[in-house]
Amino acid sequence: MFIADPAELRHKLDVLRRHCDDAGRPYDEIERHARIDLSGPAGVDPQPGELAPGGLLLERLERIAGAGADAIVVSLPKVTETEVIERFGEAVIRPGRAIRRPADA
Repeated sequence: MFIADPAELRHKLDVLRRHCDDAGRPYDEIERHARIDLSGPAGVDPQPGELAPGGLLLERLERIAGAGADAIVVSLPKVTETEVIERFGEAVIRPGRAIRRPADA
């Protein structure tokens, strides 16, 4: 599921959990992917090659992981220079490695 809103993700995962229960499939065996919103504060899109502030992206990452995501999918639109990818790695990937989904999500 490529959902960026934590409340929507929680709802979808609750539905998935009920379907798993009905089908007799272990819910915890399913990998749950989501995405984070890369826009700036108040939904302002960054210019091509720019990123929202790292702290804001980490906050979003923590919220979506807290909602139950096992993995995060990120698309860096209009990126043509590796420098943007490197900045994203330094601002988000490196500090975000410690963020985990709660065991009960």
